[in-house]
Amino acid sequence: MISRVGRPGTAAPGLGRASGTAMYVAAVLGPGVLTLPGLAERVAGSSALLAWAALIALSWPIAATFARLGVRRPGASGVLDYCAAVFGRRFAVGVGRCFWFAIPVGTPAAALMAGGYVGAVTGSGRVASAVMGIGLTVVVAAVNLGRVATTARLQLVLSGVLAVFLVLCTAGSLSEANAANLQPFAPHGVGGVVRAVGVLVWGFAGWEAVASLSGEFRDRARDIVVAARRAVIVIGVLYAGVALAVTSVLGPAAGTEQAPLAGLLQQAMARNAAHAVAAAVAVALTAGVMNAYFAGAAHLTARLASAGGLPRWLASADDERTRRRRSVLTLAGLSTAGILLAAAARLDLLMLVSATSALLAVVCAACVYAAWVMARQDGRGGLVEAAASLGSVVMALAAGPFLVVPAAVILVPAVGNYAVRVAARLRRAPRRRPGRRLGV
Repeated sequence: MISRVGRPGTAAPGLGRASGTAMYVAAVLGPGVLTLPGLAERVAGSSALLAWAALIALSWPIAATFARLGVRRPGASGVLDYCAAVFGRRFAVGVGRCFWFAIPVGTPAAALMAGGYVGAVTGSGRVASAVMGIGLTVVVAAVNLGRVATTARLQLVLSGVLAVFLVLCTAGSLSEANAANLQPFAPHGVGGVVRAVGVLVWGFAGWEAVASLSGEFRDRARDIVVAARRAVIVIGVLYAGVALAVTSVLGPAAGTEQAPLAGLLQQAMARNAAHAVAAAVAVALTAGVMNAYFAGAAHLTARLASAGGLPRWLASADDERTRRRRSVLTLAGLSTAGILLAAAARLDLLMLVSATSALLAVVCAACVYAAWVMARQDGRGGLVEAAASLGSVVMALAAGPFLVVPAAVILVPAVGNYAVRVAARLRRAPRRRPGRRLGV
């Protein structure tokens, strides 16, 4: 995700429709698409195509909703502001925690994704993936400690590389498509399709960046919705092509592939070269998206800590540089711990992706519902926001048992804080002396 938040009252640097479209495509495309098609094939078979189609169709109302949020609240700085305006501070803090904890939960998953592509070349296993993930975490933390966050231009380059890679994979492999690979179409029934939706949510997260970037447009009221619409089309075409190619070319084997898109690319070039190219793209994109998330979370960390959503010491420093350093080091430490835990417990990539998707789906559902309420308060019909709200609730419910992760992130600290307040009141309450009775 790209985090370049415009400040109200300042001149927009000059995003137009074309550059805005490119920025939003960069905000949504990420390394998840390198592995998600194989995971969706594993849980749903060929019927994963239905899950892809549903999420592509749902992308427009969600993207349009966040675009309208950006037009309506250009000074807002993200999920905390949107949710606080409707739900109040306490629930908004819980939603903000879901967004924040998606980073240390998703980092091990991203490391395993990149590790799968590197392993296809080197033959290395989970230990090598963990080492590489920790190495990337250290590098990203060092970059952010040096106040050299990933720029939007670099993110655009990385997303352009991914887009070209996806086009090569699709165009070079569809000639090998075989209708027999679509059978059986739904080996796991409707439940498999729902499960695939829960897995694929990660690949469609990032539309909240539309609202965060609204202050950067030259003409926000006219251009932001157009840019969002064009981004939906570009992303939809890329994802549809990849999903169709993986299903029709690789078939059930895609669910067991370490690097499914490398399997597609080798239809167009030699096997070793295809896997080497795919591994290089995977590592670069993983480092880029980790850096963007770390950079974007630095400001949110202090705000969450000030609101009581994280330990207060994360916001207690007087200068911004110290607060940022504490935030980055905390995220790096939790991410490293997550990678080590995933390696030691041999956690499955599907499990990590599902947990991350559940966190992001709850954030999306809360934000778009808040947008619908604000639209109704403004006297508008809010049909787009209503469609986005309904769809995002379905996305969240598709996470199934993994909803326990965002529930724990929201509720456990809140219950803990309440218990601390009750204990403090009990300590301050006056105590009666034993043996005394009134009137004696």
